[in-house]
Amino acid sequence: MTEEEIRFEQVKQAEYTTQLEYVDGRYNTKESAEDNAHVTAWLDKLARRRQLRVERCLTDWYTACHYVSILDKNEKGEPTTIECGSEVHMSELKRGYLGGGEWLYNKQEVSEDWVRVKLMIGDNFPDHPMFKRADGSRVDLGFNDDDHYFLFNVVIHKRDLFDNY
Repeated sequence: MTEEEIRFEQVKQAEYTTQLEYVDGRYNTKESAEDNAHVTAWLDKLARRRQLRVERCLTDWYTACHYVSILDKNEKGEPTTIECGSEVHMSELKRGYLGGGEWLYNKQEVSEDWVRVKLMIGDNFPDHPMFKRADGSRVDLGFNDDDHYFLFNVVIHKRDLFDNY
């Protein structure tokens, strides 16, 4: 195994262990915990390769948005971008949903060039290996209370994170 493959498996296992806390057998299963771990490991892999770009902004005064872009190549080898971000209404956060809105803006210094942020990934998954299981079926990230997004922690290079508030 390469160093990248070893890290992928380590990140995946650590997140799976964290996700097991939410398994209730009804809305969140061990399978959805595995899928969440898979997506988390992919986000880490893309961020380390500098193939992940994130713009955190307000689309208007009522909606916060995370534009999450995966830098990839199409069948012809030409550069392309795959979008998978999402948005949330600020009124929900101001009422205390998800502990308020601080997570939208927060970033934690990890090293000189890297920060940890929480990302919103939309539930309309694009065609990318990050959102597919080994058998090719689509990941199921579990119950999200009809929010149409899921939250993930990722360490990203500072130059790949754009805050426009």
